Amino acid sequence: MNVGVVVEGQAESQALRRILPKIKAQGRQLIHVVYADMQPAAPATQIARKAAVGLRMLRKKGAEAFVVILDCEDTSRCPVELARRIEQALAKLEWPGVDVVVKRFKFENWLIADVDALKRMPSRFHVTNRFEKRVAPDKADNVRDAAAELGRLCQGHAYHKRNDPVEIAKHQEPRRIAANSRSFRRFLRVVGCGKYAQQSRSP
Repeated sequence: MNVGVVVEGQAESQALRRILPKIKAQGRQLIHVVYADMQPAAPATQIARKAAVGLRMLRKKGAEAFVVILDCEDTSRCPVELARRIEQALAKLEWPGVDVVVKRFKFENWLIADVDALKRMPSRFHVTNRFEKRVAPDKADNVRDAAAELGRLCQGHAYHKRNDPVEIAKHQEPRRIAANSRSFRRFLRVVGCGKYAQQSRSP
C-alpha cells in the first residue's frame, strides 16, 4: 500500500523527503510528501479543508493511505483532542481513515531528537552536554522552542529555518529520532513500522 504524507511547512516537506526513504514499514511504501497551507491555530474544520487539498494531490500521485502531520505550539490546546477533531472533520469531507499526527511543539523537535545527526555536522553545530541532557532520553518533545535550541548550537551564521532542516535530515535515522520523540514514534506506528505497533494510539 502506498502512503502519502501532508505537512504544513515547505521546509518540513523537503526534510521529510530525506527521512521517509529510511523508514521500513510492513506492507507499506512511503511515496510522497506534499505541503498544504494548514494553520495550526485555526479551527479543526478549517485545517481539514486545507489538508484535503494536499490529500487530493497525493491521491493523484497514487497514494492509498494518508497521514497528516501538524504542529501544536499552543500549550492551551490538547494535541490528542486536536488530532481527533481534525480526523472527524476530514471524515465529514469524505476522507475517512486519515491518520493525524500532532507534534508538540514543531518540526524542529524532531530535528533535535537525533543528537547524533547534529554531532555529524561539527562545522555547523556545536552539541553541548547541556543540550544533550535536555533532549535525551525521550525528552525532545518537551523542549518549548527547539528552533532556539538549534540556534544556540549554530556555528557561523544563524539557524536557517529553510536550509538547516534539510541538511540535518540527511544525517538523521528514524530509530534515533524515535528514541527521543514520542510524537515521531506515533508517526512510525501509523505508517506501519512493526517495531512501534504498540506505541500509544493517542495522537
